[in-house]
Amino acid sequence: MSKSTKLFQKQIMILRSQGYSIVKAAVEASEQRLRPILMTVFSTIVGLFPLAIASGAGAAARQSLATAVIGGMIVATFLSLIIVPILYIVISSFSDRVAKYLPSPPTRHNSSKFPKSSRADLSSQ
Repeated sequence: MSKSTKLFQKQIMILRSQGYSIVKAAVEASEQRLRPILMTVFSTIVGLFPLAIASGAGAAARQSLATAVIGGMIVATFLSLIIVPILYIVISSFSDRVAKYLPSPPTRHNSSKFPKSSRADLSSQ
């Protein structure tokens, strides 16, 4: 799920560079990431289902493991589809508002303490 969140953030940055607003970029990125996330979750849950209904020797351990993983997948899916976009919008909006009141950082010039000829002389030694 963390990879999905990173891809989500990268997609938002791409959409923001294309001129989308924060909310529009988050909604668009969520729509684009919905299908891959749901496919991963459903395939994992279907794969763990036999463990969840297991019977026989050691079934209790398998059932508890499968139940924990299925529950974790459901919670992680909820977080990545609902909470992450909302938090991104809130934090990004807040940082944009704060950035308006902060002075811009000084620009760095490509100057050096040494003239170009002395830098070349130093590198050859």
